[in-house]
Order: sequence, then C-alpha cells, then structure tokens
Amino acid sequence: MLFRSGWARVLSSLFFSRIAIVGLLIGLLLTSYGVLASMLANPEQILYDISRIQGDRWLVLAALLVAIKSCHEFGHYLACVRNGVRCAEVGLMLLCFTPCLYCDTTESWRLSSRWQRAGIAAAGVYFEFWIALLGGFLFLNTPPGLLHLLGAGMWVMCTLGTLVVNANPFFRYDGYFVLSDLLCAPNLSHQSNQALWQAYKRVLGSSSRDDESYDYHKGFLIPFAVASSLYRWLVLGGILLFLWHFLVPIGFGLYFILLTGAIGVGAIKSMNRNLQYTLADRKSTRLNSSHEWISRMP
Repeated sequence: MLFRSGWARVLSSLFFSRIAIVGLLIGLLLTSYGVLASMLANPEQILYDISRIQGDRWLVLAALLVAIKSCHEFGHYLACVRNGVRCAEVGLMLLCFTPCLYCDTTESWRLSSRWQRAGIAAAGVYFEFWIALLGGFLFLNTPPGLLHLLGAGMWVMCTLGTLVVNANPFFRYDGYFVLSDLLCAPNLSHQSNQALWQAYKRVLGSSSRDDESYDYHKGFLIPFAVASSLYRWLVLGGILLFLWHFLVPIGFGLYFILLTGAIGVGAIKSMNRNLQYTLADRKSTRLNSSHEWISRMP
C-alpha cells in the first residue's frame, strides 16, 4: 500500500504530536489575524486581484483545489496509521475530471474509543489548517502576483471554505462524522430526519406511534434536523447569489436561470412528496380508527 512504511509512522507521529497541534493552532490564529487585517485594510486590492482571475489562473486555482483535497485525504490516512487502523483502500479518484488522492477509512468504526474515531474523521480538516497556515504566510510575505493570489486562495479555501462546509456538522462531511462519533450516534442524520418527520406528522394530526429506536434523545435530534435543513438552504442561497454575480456579467445568465429552475423543481417535488406521504398517513390513521370503533360496536 502507498506509504505503508516507517515513513508513514514517522509522519503521523510528527503531525499528530501535541507540540504540532498546539503550534498549528497558535500559528493559524496569528496568521489569520494578519490576513484578515490586511484584507480589511485594503479591500480594493483584493477586489482587483479577484477581477484578474481569468484564463490560466483559473486552471491554477483548480489544480490547487485538487492538491488541497489530496492532502486532506492523506491526513485521514496518516490518522489511520497513527491509530493502528487498516485503510480499506488508498488510491485515486476523479475530482472535477482530475485525478485526486482518496482514502477509505470505514475500518475506523472498529475502534472502541469514540475520540480516536472522531480524530480520524477530523484529520482531513486538520491537514487543511496546515495548508491554510502556509497560504497565509505566502499571502503576507509576497507582493501582488501569482504567489500572492495562491496564498490567498489557500487560506480562504482551507479556513472559511472548510469551516462553512467540510467541518460543519450540518453537512454529511467530516464535521458530521466527528459529531456522530462523539455522540455515539452512527445514524445521526437519518434518525434526526425521522424524529423531525414524526413530530411534523403529529402537528398535522397524525396519531401514529413513533416506533423508531433512537441513538440519542429527540430533544437534540429534532433541532439538529431543523438547523441542518436551514443551514443547507442558506449555503445554497449564498452559492446562487455568488453565481448570479459571477455568471450574469459574463453573459451566462441563461445557465444561471436553468440551474436555479432545476434546483427549484427538485425542492418542490421533494416537498410535494413529503406532503403526500403525510396526507396518506392521516387517511390511513382515520380508517384504522374507524375500523377500531366499528369493531367495538355491540
């Protein structure tokens, strides 16, 4: 297997040592403060740099994204090595039609410690923070140009992008699996949606019993499902707003309309399907109640 040698154990010992973790947190906080101060002090320069992203620079940023995701997966692999977990598979996948490293960490469920399982799930985000530290250093110590732009891209993608999507438990990415492992609730998403659905049916008058066996109490699962749904729609709205400002000025407004329409149709179909299920459940409940009442008649 790739990197299955003493080098993997040495690298895992170095990156996951307490000194490295504390040093990363301190360095990333200081660097991020400097990056944000620089961006806020001169926002016109940032907007100018963004306006110059065209042609081959888009290809460079796409390659940077692939490299970041490969390092992300490599972090999961080293975490598995650190905890003595066998990776079921390490190889290449296609990310945006570009080869990218991936690592299958499903064997981590065999670990008895939830902290070790959560650590493996969080390792990819941890490695992205290392990339953010490097990107912030490049941004702060280079003049305007390609390296300056790459440094900004590395910092933005590995801090803001990671915190909004990958490290957020409301998406089924690393943050979700970290929370799922810490709560010992492997079916957190399904059970929270099921608990919310049962509560929704009760509000509409259904008297069906909730026979689902939950790994965690419903007082947490229902708000988690609501927050997850709202957050996903918020992020989707932000993406659509970004695409509106990006696609329309360059003459791709039709593609934006088609994309928005496809998303809207999908959302309406999903809501209509859930409503039909609810009405069918209410009808079934009323019929069962009527049959039970008739059977009790003398």
